[in-house]
Amino acid sequence: MNTIWMIFIVDHDRDFPNFFPIAAYSSQEKALNKLESLPKNHNYQLFRIPIDDFFGVITNNREICSGMGNLYHEHFHYLDGDS
Repeated sequence: MNTIWMIFIVDHDRDFPNFFPIAAYSSQEKALNKLESLPKNHNYQLFRIPIDDFFGVITNNREICSGMGNLYHEHFHYLDGDS
């Protein structure tokens, strides 16, 4: 296994941080099954995250920034009345 699938919740009603992990799975199928059972009053994102790999970004000023935007991910929006 060289990746894990992580579910993050996005809660726009909370103050920062409003984006945090809630689950990790060894396969996309298991993560998608869990997403189907979660409450539909939140937005979620599913990320494929590499294991034993640095995915941050080091700037010219030697600062480390998040590289999460470069990772494969899917959005699941339920707040618009979808079920």
